[in-house]
This record gives sequence, C-alpha cells and structure tokens, in this order.
Amino acid sequence: MELTLFNKEIDYQGQDLHMLRNNKEFPLHLFFNSNLTLSYMFRLDGEHTQDVTYEQIEIKITGNNEKVIIKANPYIPGTDVNHPARVDNFFITVKSNNPLISDSVILLHLHDEIDKAWTSPSTLSIRKGMELKFGVLASFTDGNYADLSFYPEMKKELTNGNNYLNIPTYPPPPEPLIHDPKRLTWKTTPPADENPILDAITIELPPWMENNGSTSRIQVTGSVRFLDEFGNLKFHKGNIDDIDDRMNILFLSDGFKNNTSNFHKTIDQFSTELLKKETYTPWNLLGDRLNIWSYYTDDQQEYSSLESEHIFVRNASSNSPIIIELYSFISLFDTKVLKKAAFSTIFETKTLPEFKKYLIDFYSNDLVTFLEIDNPDFDNAYPFLKKSNGAWFDEGKYVTLSDLCSRVGLPSQYNDGLGSLNNNLIQWNKLGWITDVTTDPSNSTKKYIHPYVFKIWKKLKSRIYLEKMDTSYGVTNTFLKREIREVFEPTRYIGAGTTKFPPTSENAGAIVNFGSYINKITNPIKAGFGQIFFDQNGIPELGKDKNEYIKKFVKPSDNIILLSRVRTNGVYGTNQILSLTVKLNEDDPGTDLSLHRTVASIEAKIATSFKCKRTVTNDIYRYEQDNLDVKETRNQVKNTIVHEFSHNYLRDEYSAKFGDLNQDATERTKLKEVADYSNLEIGKDLETQTHYIDASKIKWRWPRIKKIGLGLVDQPENNIKFENNVYSCIVQTNALNINDNTNAFKQGDRILLRKRFLFDKTTYIQCTVTSSVDLSDYKQEITFTTSTQFTTSDYDDGFIIIFPFWRTDSNASQNDFQQLIHHEVENAIMQANYFSNIITKPGRPMVFADDRNNNRPQNILKEFLDTSPPSFKNFIANAEKNKSKVVGLYAGGLLSYFIGIYHPTGFCTMRGFVGEDREDMLPRDLLGIEKAKLITSNSFCPVCSYILIDYIDPLKHSIMDVKYGKYI
Repeated sequence: MELTLFNKEIDYQGQDLHMLRNNKEFPLHLFFNSNLTLSYMFRLDGEHTQDVTYEQIEIKITGNNEKVIIKANPYIPGTDVNHPARVDNFFITVKSNNPLISDSVILLHLHDEIDKAWTSPSTLSIRKGMELKFGVLASFTDGNYADLSFYPEMKKELTNGNNYLNIPTYPPPPEPLIHDPKRLTWKTTPPADENPILDAITIELPPWMENNGSTSRIQVTGSVRFLDEFGNLKFHKGNIDDIDDRMNILFLSDGFKNNTSNFHKTIDQFSTELLKKETYTPWNLLGDRLNIWSYYTDDQQEYSSLESEHIFVRNASSNSPIIIELYSFISLFDTKVLKKAAFSTIFETKTLPEFKKYLIDFYSNDLVTFLEIDNPDFDNAYPFLKKSNGAWFDEGKYVTLSDLCSRVGLPSQYNDGLGSLNNNLIQWNKLGWITDVTTDPSNSTKKYIHPYVFKIWKKLKSRIYLEKMDTSYGVTNTFLKREIREVFEPTRYIGAGTTKFPPTSENAGAIVNFGSYINKITNPIKAGFGQIFFDQNGIPELGKDKNEYIKKFVKPSDNIILLSRVRTNGVYGTNQILSLTVKLNEDDPGTDLSLHRTVASIEAKIATSFKCKRTVTNDIYRYEQDNLDVKETRNQVKNTIVHEFSHNYLRDEYSAKFGDLNQDATERTKLKEVADYSNLEIGKDLETQTHYIDASKIKWRWPRIKKIGLGLVDQPENNIKFENNVYSCIVQTNALNINDNTNAFKQGDRILLRKRFLFDKTTYIQCTVTSSVDLSDYKQEITFTTSTQFTTSDYDDGFIIIFPFWRTDSNASQNDFQQLIHHEVENAIMQANYFSNIITKPGRPMVFADDRNNNRPQNILKEFLDTSPPSFKNFIANAEKNKSKVVGLYAGGLLSYFIGIYHPTGFCTMRGFVGEDREDMLPRDLLGIEKAKLITSNSFCPVCSYILIDYIDPLKHSIMDVKYGKYI
C-alpha cells in the first residue's frame, strides 16, 4: 500500500484546488488515494463531516466516503437568507485511518468562470528517454490563476506528430483513458523541417471544469521540440585511471542556458570545499575515494519551475511587475514586521523612523512601499505592537496575518465590496468559527485584529502562477500540502514529479524511463558519442589516449546529483532513490540497480521580491521569471548539497512515516528495515517488556577504533582460513608505513572481528592476534585465536578487524571497549528509567537530559553531572555549552513529524544548518541580520561520520576518531 494520502496517478501532492460555480459535480475523491479509507471534514458555517448545503454550495458524501461530490451554483446575493455570508474558499481536512499517513488540509477556491486556459510552457523540449507532461494553467474572471496540471479526467490526444510521438496506454484497456499522467514519449526523430511539432497535443479540461451554460469542454494545445543531442561530459576531480574502485559522483544541470561556466564553477567550488573544508568532515577525509564528474545540457529556459502562487508587489499591469511568493510573504510579514516590531524594545530601542529604515534595509524598496509603512494605519499599529513587548506572539492575544488566513482563507474581490474591517468581521461571525476575534484592543477575552493586518490581508486577493519552465529535467520548486490548518504555510519540496519525469512514487515502468535517459548519457555507444576518450586533463575528447566507458557510472554505489537553478527565497533539496532496470549494452541482460538521485537548488538566499516578465501570447497574459545573475555559491547551497547527497548513506533525518509501529505489520516491517540501515533508532526497538527504554539496545554502541584492517576477499585464497585451531587472513591496514607499530596489528593485540557491513546485525567476536607479517602496499597477514566459534564462510563477502580503544576505568570489565555513546551517558539513560511513551513531543532534547514532563530539557543532565564520576565531568565539560552535541538519545521528528524515532545527537548537518552559537543567533536574527549570513555547516555528528566512513572507506576510522573528541 502506498503511504501517501494523494492520488499518485495524477501527480497530486496536496496543492490548493479550484472549482467553478457551474452546478457540475466536482469529484473531490479523485484527488486522493482510492486504496485508503478516508474521512473528510469541511469548514463552511461549521465543521461538517456529512452532507451539507451552504450558500449555493452542496456537498454529498457517500456512506463509506468512496465518493465526495461538491456542487456550487452561481452566487446571487441575497438568495440564501439562512446563510448570507458568501464563501470564496474553504478548508477541507482529509484523514486516513492508517496512522503512518499524515493528514492534509486543502484550501478549495470557488470561481465564477474560466477566462483563459493554456499549456505551460507552450512548447516543451524532449530528449530520448524522457516522458513529457504539459502543465495547464488557467485564469479566472475574478483575476486569479490556478494550476490544473494534476486534475483527473483530462482527455489528451495527439493531434500532430503521430509519427514521432506516442502516448502510452495507461491504464491498460479496457479501462477508460481518463487518468494522468499519460506522458508523451519519443518514437522517432522528425525531419528538421518538422521540428518543432506545432500543436502536437490537445488537452481537454475535465467536463466538470466547463463554464456555466457551456456544452463543450475547454481545450488547450501544446507544441513539442525534439533535441537529438547530448551534453558535455567533464572530469573535475579524482583519478580518471581509477573508476571501478572509486565512488563516482555525476552532476547534471537543470535550468542553465548558455551558462556552462557557472555550472562548472559551482561544482569546482563545491568539490574543493567538500574535500578540504573541516566542517564537511568526514567527506574531506574521503577525497582519495571520490571521482567527481559533470554533464552539462544547455536548456531552452533558465531556472526551475516555481509551482506556488505569487502576489503582485508593484505594477501588476506593467511589462515588469514585482512579485513575491505568497506563503513566503505571509511568513515574512509575521516574523519581520509584526514580530520585529513587538520584540524591538527587548533588544534595542527603535523609533518609528528607525524601524522603517530596518524594513527598507531588509526588504526591497518596492516591497516596503507595498507594506505601506508610511501609511497612518502602520503609524498607529507600530506603537501598539511595540508596547505589547512580544506578548502578541508569546500569548497569542493578537491576530497575525497567517492566523487570519488560517481562519478565513484568502481574500477575494468580494471582500473589497464589504469595505471596512468591521463589515468583514460581521460576515465572518456568521460563519461561526471566529467569534473570538474583536476590533476592540481593550477586550481581554478575544483576540484583537489590527486594521493594518486586515489591510495587508486584503492585498493578497490577486494571485498568479508563473509559467512553468522548459529545462532539461523539469525540476519543480513548490509548496505542497499543509498538515494543519493553523499553520498556513505548507511544506516546501523540490522536484516532486516534473514535466519530464514522473514522481518516484510512480510505477517501475515510469521510473525506468529516467534510468533509460541516464543510460543514454552514461553509455557512450548508445548515446551517440562513439568511443569516449580523455585528454591528459581528463576532459572527454575523441581520439585521445584513454578509452574509458562511462557506463561505469551506472552501478549501485554511484550517485547522481541534479543541480537546478532555483529562483526562490532559500535553498532546498531532496533525495530520491530510484530502482532501475537498464541495459548497459545490447549484449547485457537487464540489471537491477539502485541509483541515487539527489536534487538540490544552487541559488542562495536572494531578494525577497523579484521582477517577472509579462508578455501577451495569443491574447493570454503570461507571467514568466525574469533573469537573475548569481555570482557565487554561498555556504547554504554547499551545505544543502552535502546534506542531500549524504542521505544516500544515512537515509531520512526525520523518518516521518513510522508513527505507531503497532499498526500495519507489513508497512512496519518495510519501514523498520529502512530505519535499521540508517542513523535513526526506533523507539520500539529499545523497549523492555515493561516498556522502559533499555540503553543497552541503542545501535550506536559501536566501538571507537584505534587500528583497523579491511579483509581482502576479492580472491578466494584471501578469505579467513582455519587450520590447527588458529585463524588467518590478509587485511589492508591503515598503517602509515611498513612496520608502523602505531597503526599496524601486532602480537598480543585484542581485536574485534565483524562483517564488512555495519548494519549486518552481527556481534563483535573478540580475538587475540598471535602473529603478524607485514606485506607490501600496507597489507598484513595475521593469525588470531578466539574462544567464540564461528563459520569462516559467513565472512566471505567481507570482514573488518578492529583494535578498539579498550576501557581502563575501574568499572570496566576486561571486554569493555569505548563506544560512540559514552558508557556514562548510557548509564544515565538507563538510570532515568524512562517509559518509552513518555517522550511524546517531537524535538531535539536528549532523553537523559529531559525531565519527566518532557517540558524542560537539561534538568536530569545537570543532576547527573553533579553526582557523576570526575572522569565523566571532565569528558562532558563542553556539553554545558552545547549539550546537543553529546552522543546520546534525542527525541526524533520535528514539528508535525511522527514521534517514536530517536537521533544520536541534536547537532548535525543532517539536522539542519544553523550557527553554532544558537543562543546568540536568535537576537541577531531579530535585529535584522539576514539568517543566510549566519548559516554555517553544523558538521556531521560522530554517528553520521562513523556510518559514512564505514560505507566508503573504513580504513579512515582511526583518523576520524580523533575528531570525535569531547562530544562522545
């Protein structure tokens, strides 16, 4: 069963929905997963979970919620005397009975008629191996826009270019072809005079999106441009003579037009810092194990698609309007205007002119004008907010912009007709759920809404979608679903299904097409490169001296990083693992591969508002992104790439899908397997029979490593042998030179034997070295004995021999070694006797540093420090400054993520990017210093570092151990 609430077949991810007042049945249920048992709650004049009629809006729900139909008649003022408050958008909460699936809150908008509809972009380019899906945008007579690309029951037909294009049959006959996506695929190359294929596809909107009184479906057309060429491959760093035994990282470009130098510069900057920067440890230790490549494809347009709504800041009717992303603006207004004003007296005294100067410095002049800070409404609001001294935020006494949006939705032209705030408030009160709002600031029993907040809210009434961009991979940068209505800003996501490739949740056949295209790139013969050769600098050229097939990229250990130019307020990324079946050449059978695709934007934080272009095509106004020259790759961009790329080995930093692991045994098993091979701990795995947390079950009780040997099992004669009651083997060591007694094994060493893979769930077998012989190339042949019997063939796939740091304290037994989690931390968790269900709030506190109510962290840690052994006090001294760095057990999840998951630390690159001095960061941020300037890499915690080193080059363990230092 798919762990998604939404209908994956149409690429729906929880975006706002739009319907018409046309008295036609809008099938809400088609947007959601039909395999789930769902419940719906509608907020009109109250919270409704059954059939309801309100203000010409009729909702019909079948008894088992299989069908949910919404009908809306044209609104005629005064016709519904029982419900006189007009509704232009309302919230729908959708829930599943599966605890592993989070709820979603959808905002549904009602419009009178569609004014225009069109494909976006109007022309899409296609390379071999891609599948095209046109976006569909529409504008309404009320001046607003909608993205209808994911609507079900669209009809798509090839109307031109049938000889060169194909629409696969989906689903298989005899089912009606009503589902999305039915993506265009390349059949054959057209002649030059027929490229592009004009009006190649005709798309009909669903029948329930016809204008009132119309008898025909709205049609739009799209053209297709064929690109029968491939890009430029470049070798950046590493050893081109060593491809098979290294991790090969391939960077792809998306959203670059005539900009090869910028793309290569970004990779060079990133590669240099990745392999040298201390904060990227352990990656800087792995440079001799990496090859870094890039593959540049020149795009038709720049930047990825911004899939969210925008509002006009200035000159909506001009050729160069200024816009800002809707949800970013709502958040920035609350934090940088309201919150800044409310907290200004805490950190410094600001007069109104000083505060206005701060806004001008922080925002663009256009946005400051839009905020009307020279308006008397703001002059009246500022002293009041300043006097509140932060109380409006801390105690929730005042209505913020996001609060108002979550209560009444977004404004429409109708709100203009009501005029004043009081008139709107009268209408809202008729709806029945905002009776606690007042315009009287002296009323202590209700939340006060200031006229200035209301004025800004009304400015959100006209909203547009920017045109989708025609780039190599069609990466999207979008806001998706919101999980609770009170948090009006929904989740941001990158690349959740694109115009060129389906989302990763699609069926295997669709995913293979992405692999098919990558295969075209990475297989030089099929790609049309001929045989690829390299010059002495590693740049691919024909006729030079090195013949290396780039098909070696496509193997389980390799990674693809897709860099997209994203025009947005911030830097985001995602990591998707694709299971592929590809043919490396015609002689090879299909091979199942696991290919990691990391999608990361390369733009740093830029101007809050920006210019777009307004053009007219076929009497349709189109709003497109304007160009922006980014001259540098900031830290946040590099951090994002490192973070997302490292997911290939560390898995999910939050694991939002675990939830109640007592439910749904099949899904629990699948998810548990993912967690078992990650830097996460499942709470259920730590429970005793009486439901206490058993610290002895924490997975990162791995040994700290002083010396290490990697078993050489590439040939049978190198496997572990057992003769005359003695074991023998050959290992690669981390000795700096031959006969290095510090790093090489020697007689008498007490060692640990384990399987090669860290998560193989095997115990460490204690052994004693009886002899060692130094071989060439830092190899040793060693013999050892053990009292633990084991089968040598179990280690034929690889093994590791470890000389750990043995404990020497008075409480240690002979067999106790130092662990990544300090034994005193483990004792503290055990002594706290935590019930596993006590940690109910997601967040960052250590379990042993938490109090019994889980509200005030650090109390138990302080009590434990007061009574702990002196050796531990010395070890933990720095923890008083930053307790979240100590390896322990931290409550997992964040905000709306599920609980029941634990992290090893609260401070790691995989937990986010904030300045190291967290206490200092808050006031500096509030005082107007941009957060982007403060953001640095957190560095990887010891547990994440351990996993990365173990995967890629375990011989680096002893070097890395020195860096763990005081935080273990």
